[in-house]
Amino acid sequence: MVLIKNIFRTAALALAFVLITGVLSGCGKNKPGETASTKPENTAQTEETGLLKLPYSKSEPFNPFKVKSLVGIQLSALIYDSLFRVDSSYKPVAVIAKSYTQEGLKLTVEIKTGLTFSDGEALDADDVVYSFEKAHTSPAYAGHLSNIGSAAKSSEYSVVFFLKNQDPYAVNCLDFAVVKYLDSDDSPLGSGRYILTDSKGDKYLKANEARLGGFFPSIKKILLVNVSDSDILSYSLQIGSLSFIFSDLRNGDIRRMKASILKADMNNLVYLSFNSSSPVLKTAGVRRAVSMLIDRKALAAQAFQGYSNAAYSPFNPAWISDFGFTVKTDKTHAVLLLRKAGFSKINSSGIRYNSSGNELEFTLLVNKDNIFKREAASQISSQLSETGIKVNINELPLNEYTSAVKRGDYDMYLGEVMLNPDMNLSPLLSAGGSASFGIDTKESTACAAYKKFLDGKLEIKEFIDAFNADTPFMPICYRCGMIAFDRSLSIPQSLNTSDIYSEIGSWSFVKTQS
Repeated sequence: MVLIKNIFRTAALALAFVLITGVLSGCGKNKPGETASTKPENTAQTEETGLLKLPYSKSEPFNPFKVKSLVGIQLSALIYDSLFRVDSSYKPVAVIAKSYTQEGLKLTVEIKTGLTFSDGEALDADDVVYSFEKAHTSPAYAGHLSNIGSAAKSSEYSVVFFLKNQDPYAVNCLDFAVVKYLDSDDSPLGSGRYILTDSKGDKYLKANEARLGGFFPSIKKILLVNVSDSDILSYSLQIGSLSFIFSDLRNGDIRRMKASILKADMNNLVYLSFNSSSPVLKTAGVRRAVSMLIDRKALAAQAFQGYSNAAYSPFNPAWISDFGFTVKTDKTHAVLLLRKAGFSKINSSGIRYNSSGNELEFTLLVNKDNIFKREAASQISSQLSETGIKVNINELPLNEYTSAVKRGDYDMYLGEVMLNPDMNLSPLLSAGGSASFGIDTKESTACAAYKKFLDGKLEIKEFIDAFNADTPFMPICYRCGMIAFDRSLSIPQSLNTSDIYSEIGSWSFVKTQS
């Protein structure tokens, strides 16, 4: 039995196979940290300097189980607390929860006593179970609650969650909003940092000072501004209608803005997948050689313009930073692997081939609509050509690209998947996984090793070693989003999209001294 006390807190978004993901298009040509500091020189703080203005959609109810837009989901995190959220290292942090124990498929959560909703009524296990049942089928939470079959009250302040499959990090997925039992269908009461209010036709959030025993932020009132089209968020920030926006840079389109800019880590894995039915790429040594020839750091810095973190394992580097896994670019070792696989000769066109006449010439499929991915494909082609591997790039619009991936009409493709906060790789490494295209999940030794890892029969390093030996796909990087905000606003430098408002209690406005 694993027992961990006084921990964890989560607000990550739902799992999706998102060969290209996101809600908001690009906001600026700024690289991370390129603009002025978030706290200007010679400033003095004042509560009267400005009013924080955040976006919302008038077309969506203030119900965390009905919202679909990213703006709505993020705003819900201010009004509703969850059992857990994850921090910037994707470690769980307790919010409503006090502790948890996990034994096999049974996950028991103890709830803090003395908590209340914004109307002063107590929050208990009935509210949590009711909220879970609503969240389980909701647009925002259904994906990462899919491995939790049911929940049951075991005492007034204790709830048991029953998993469908083994998952040692399932607690990370208990980030769903907790609302008051059987409350209003349009805007149920929560226990979060702010309370939704109306004033003369405008909607505001006011600080919930009773939250978790006391919440006293510098910014006590927030104006909500209706934005009907997410494409105009950046314009609304520029003209002062909004104070703060987030873009997941889904198209890789970054335009310059007059605003403070921060990078926000996301759990979006960008990877190079191999078609296991290819006569050449079905050989693990060839796949591993390709992985060793590609410079991940260069791709992250150049193709993704700094808005990504190079990945040396299939897991988010922020999550496993303590382990120090690195797959170095190693041309010498890669060539040895290619020769061992029989590709020791190079023809007059500069392409490696074997005694059977098979050449190392591949078609790389990429989404034409994504600037980041197109540039990454170009750099991958250039890097591999130096060792006698020719890559022909096939750029297709998103719909055609997705269809080609499903048909298997490629040798390699550049894909992207948003992983759950528990870092579960089942979308890629399990039969029928939403992102498992091209991977032979029945024969892959990496897939078999992953199942053992989930069952507790392999340590994380043992699994990653098995993954690298097989290389069913090549992790490239984890993408980042961009946060842009008014330069009069001072906010922390480190943010992640599990909850972009996680540190809002320390936000403040500043003004320049004359």
